[in-house]
Amino acid sequence: MTGISRFNSRERLPCWLYISSSALSLSWAPSTISSSAGLTDPFPQPGSFSASPAGNTGFRESARALLIGVEVNVHCGLHPWERHPERPNRLIIDVEMTSDWPVPVEAADGSPLKGYVDYDRVRNYLLSWQDRDHVDLLETLVDDLTCFIFDDLAVNACRVRILKPDIFAETAAAGVEVTRYRPGR
Repeated sequence: MTGISRFNSRERLPCWLYISSSALSLSWAPSTISSSAGLTDPFPQPGSFSASPAGNTGFRESARALLIGVEVNVHCGLHPWERHPERPNRLIIDVEMTSDWPVPVEAADGSPLKGYVDYDRVRNYLLSWQDRDHVDLLETLVDDLTCFIFDDLAVNACRVRILKPDIFAETAAAGVEVTRYRPGR
């Protein structure tokens, strides 16, 4: 008996989960999605995983470490009402960091790695933004954060979304999202 189910993650990325009880295996097959503008989501998805006794051979796998909804008050923005030092902007930040699976314990150059992607390090860095000087653009913060993330050699790709939820009364949020890939991976 085979069951197929469709589900959506928090980011509304549709995927198909195939479960085959007769073969005692479980596999994951991400689907490609398109936006109304015809753009596809290029962010790496997990390749597949297997619960079969033979394990997983021939698949390239990845894992994602996530920080969702980190809230921090930062002095940023171009609008005149965003430039008051007594009133920083509330930012909501989502971070996805993709690595090989299993996470390597040694870099290509032989230097040791932790064997996991350290999201605590990134969270602490984000919290330190509350003390930084005024920044005009969210893109500056995104660039700064992605460079910091890539200091961890286990990370192959990252997606960063920074939102200002309180910027416009008629809008749930305004912000930027960037996906970056480590060169050569």
